[in-house]
Amino acid sequence: MREPRDGERESAKPVTCRVSEASNGGHERRLSDPYRIFGGCHVDMVPPVVDWRLEVVQVPVSDVDRAKAFYTEKAGFNLDHDHRVSDRIRFIQLTPPGSTCSIALGTGLGDMPPGSIRGLQLVVPDIHAARAELVARGVEVSEVQEFPWGSFLFFNDPDGNGWAVQEPPASD
Repeated sequence: MREPRDGERESAKPVTCRVSEASNGGHERRLSDPYRIFGGCHVDMVPPVVDWRLEVVQVPVSDVDRAKAFYTEKAGFNLDHDHRVSDRIRFIQLTPPGSTCSIALGTGLGDMPPGSIRGLQLVVPDIHAARAELVARGVEVSEVQEFPWGSFLFFNDPDGNGWAVQEPPASD
């Protein structure tokens, strides 16, 4: 299936489209999900069969115990698992309070350099309360920064993996 070109619009709304002579004898046909319309032409789409949820994100660290202490004691994450699978593999899963997505730390899990993750983002209802909690726990955090798309603060773990914390703007 091709992507829309500049100026074309993608729509998932039901539309009536004239199907070509070769494909349907020129009859009109009502198209609805699972079809995508590109500039008046339809392309079959496979309807989603399963939910796709982001559940675990690997965060590369150099010292697993130091990172585990930082995320549990300073960032306030819950420790879900700490398993030594073998002499070369250790898997630690931590979840921020209220989140359905966890992070994984460990040894033997991948080849990303420690501290190479940027842009991990947490969302909170009160940015000032979140900042106060992180500061009280000993985390070095930025001042709150205000943008039209929300209020943010930023911090890094001991390896330099970068986190943003956002309070979305009030809905109208």
